Amino acid sequence: MPLEIEEFPIIGRSELERFAVCPRQARLSDTYQNPVSEPAEVGQQIHDAIGYTVGTWVDSNGTLNRGEIAEEFRTHLDATRPDLQPQALDAVSPGFAWKLAGILGDIHPANILRYDGGPGAQSGQFGAVEIPGYGLRLTAEADLLTATESPEVVDLYDWKTGRQSWDFERVATCFQFNVYAWLTLQNYPAVNCVRVVVLDTRRNRETYRVEFDRRRMPAMQSRIQSAAGYWQRYRDADPATCEAWPTLEKCRICDVAAVCDDCGDQIGEAAASPEAYLDRTVAIKAVLDARESILRGVREERGEDIVSPLGNAYGRDKPRAARKQPAGFYESEK
Repeated sequence: MPLEIEEFPIIGRSELERFAVCPRQARLSDTYQNPVSEPAEVGQQIHDAIGYTVGTWVDSNGTLNRGEIAEEFRTHLDATRPDLQPQALDAVSPGFAWKLAGILGDIHPANILRYDGGPGAQSGQFGAVEIPGYGLRLTAEADLLTATESPEVVDLYDWKTGRQSWDFERVATCFQFNVYAWLTLQNYPAVNCVRVVVLDTRRNRETYRVEFDRRRMPAMQSRIQSAAGYWQRYRDADPATCEAWPTLEKCRICDVAAVCDDCGDQIGEAAASPEAYLDRTVAIKAVLDARESILRGVREERGEDIVSPLGNAYGRDKPRAARKQPAGFYESEK
């Protein structure tokens, strides 16, 4: 007898995304429950302050002016956890309060469909949707979802508090926003286009809007199903037996790189103790500087560059880099 959809387990976007990034990372993250990082805690405090501000705007039924909206956000931001308040203030540009006020001021509260911290049907948490063929339901939490002048188009806003920069190309390819768009189109059958914009609180910048329409649904769903397939295959596996997809970029920011055999000794060492890795690097640099000083003395004593049988060379005869001559007027000798 097939399971009813309600009995299917629910997986969150961030958990599924770990399997889309690297199955071994996903299982190591499940096995080694690292404490939440300070940047993540700071980001949550800022998201909470924005969510409270959106809620105040909704409750006011649009009676607040933009100065009052900006002040509401600043008040909530100032009231963040005392151990995190300095970092939270540092992660928000002074002009962001006015940008947020401008965005909300242009959206009538009746057009706010969902927001982080919203009550009941306005909760940012999407209704879980079955991933076809995998006995699994997917959900995610949106920061702000709003209706527009067209019943077929909605706008999805996402706040980013980290140090990574965002542009429309990154938004278009990001697993997170493909999931958000897929869930929105599944939850709102009359909607045919989700426009996504990311707002960077540190730089007070927003990306161009990226359109995810129903014509892209097969590609979005296929990507989600692929991630679900790796979840299904490895969800209970020993991390050592899971596939690893190491790259320098991914491993450098991986929370479990220190306990992964595939990320490389250097990255693992740095992840285990960045301070110790720094000290060792400084020591290595000092040794290299000393060795270069010795080579410099030998070269001066010889009066010629040092060249090894392998073709390595040290000295003053290093060829100049070939540079393209800039175009310009001159007298020809022909």
